Amino acid sequence: MTRWYWQQVGGLLIEEFQVVSQGEGQGRRLVDGLIVAGEPTQVATSRLFDVSDRDVTVVQAKARRLGMPLMGQCLFTRDLLRNLGVRSV
Repeated sequence: MTRWYWQQVGGLLIEEFQVVSQGEGQGRRLVDGLIVAGEPTQVATSRLFDVSDRDVTVVQAKARRLGMPLMGQCLFTRDLLRNLGVRSV
């Protein structure tokens, strides 16, 4: 589903993008996909990308029904990306 959606909207797709690194007292947090608008439509070869001042779309794809846990992931991921300096999510 992630790649299907990305093909509809275009941009740079970064799969398994890390929004929080692992550290003392915190676990690593990945999103299924991050689409960076304004970039050529391609899959990134590296997961390292500076998203500051960029317009991004977060993709969380699950093989089950939408529920509160997934909705929470989406809302909190928006806040985590804002901490990385994105222009819009």
